[in-house]
Amino acid sequence: MPLEKEWYAFSQSLPISVVYQNNNGEIVYANSVAEEVLGLTLEQLQGSVTIDPLWRSIHADGSPFLSEDYPATQVITTHKAVSDIVMGVHNPKLDEIRWLKIDAMPVFHPEDNHLHQVVSIFSDITPLIEAEAELKASEERFRATFEQAAVGIAHVAPDGSWLKVNQKICDIVGYTQEELLASTFQDITHPDDLEIDVSYVEQMLAGDIDNYSMEKRYIRKDKSIIWVDLTVSLVRDGAGQPKYFISVLQDIMETKKFEAQMHLLNLTLQQRSAELQVTNAELDAFAYTVSHDLRAPLRAISGFSKILRTRYTDDLPDEARHYLTRVANGAKRMGQLIDGLLDFSRTGRQSIHKQRVKPAGIIADLLLDFESDLQEKSIHVEVETLPDCMADAGLLKV
Repeated sequence: MPLEKEWYAFSQSLPISVVYQNNNGEIVYANSVAEEVLGLTLEQLQGSVTIDPLWRSIHADGSPFLSEDYPATQVITTHKAVSDIVMGVHNPKLDEIRWLKIDAMPVFHPEDNHLHQVVSIFSDITPLIEAEAELKASEERFRATFEQAAVGIAHVAPDGSWLKVNQKICDIVGYTQEELLASTFQDITHPDDLEIDVSYVEQMLAGDIDNYSMEKRYIRKDKSIIWVDLTVSLVRDGAGQPKYFISVLQDIMETKKFEAQMHLLNLTLQQRSAELQVTNAELDAFAYTVSHDLRAPLRAISGFSKILRTRYTDDLPDEARHYLTRVANGAKRMGQLIDGLLDFSRTGRQSIHKQRVKPAGIIADLLLDFESDLQEKSIHVEVETLPDCMADAGLLKV
């Protein structure tokens, strides 16, 4: 055809790829854009057919193009144009697959109306295909994160309807996905928590707050109560209008049980503390009474022995004066023991007064108290040298 060269020349000025094939499918011409996209020179392309292994063409799913699938083959077979054929073609220059969107149309001979050529026009849509692949991968990652998260995640409409829920939320509240998607969050919120939850929602819709967190109760399908830690944020569209809420739920039932146990324990400790205060008061009263009852006869013993020693000392034999002295010393030590008992009753409620103590002296005083019993039973006690120690002397005597 005499206009072919003009067509070829015109195609060189186009910003898209153009390939001409004869009615046998052989390539007769390709413009420079097509050479760049295909990674082959015109000399390499001319004479080849689309089913040539040189092409290495694949479908979007990765399967190879069969001979009858090629756009040019379809046009040659049907004499009808085809469009929007997506084909992946190996570019040997870049050693990678380039994705093409191809339109092919027949050109008939003006004299006999027989098929003369097939003109294929295609654009490189590799960036679009890669972007779609990345978007698909991103959606799959999101879906996996959404479904496999260890916390409950949901999309909730502005009116409270559940739009999308993961399995964890279903596990928490005991409803299936279908049951939740047919209800609202208000339907399963505990009545005592509903007002504050709705108040937060209204503040977010009004733009007063960006998000909120709260501990709340849901009523499970089996009518039991479950506590969750809820965090909610709002997604808006390009015009700033609310689209949906993102709600994240964490089951805190075990934490609430622990808090209840701690509260009960604190109440028990407070009760025990009050009982101990009463007991201590009773112990103080008892100790005071005992000390008072013991001190009265001690004062009498000490007083009468002092009278005997002062008034009748010249009339008493030495042995009698010795015994009177022992009686007075015993009464004095008994007073010290009573003081020690009072201090011991307060042990744990007051500090212990530590000082350097000589244990030998304390033992000697104790032996004097039991001297008559030791003599009567012919018991002889020997006390070796003992080192000093830090202690409360009064408590040691007790």
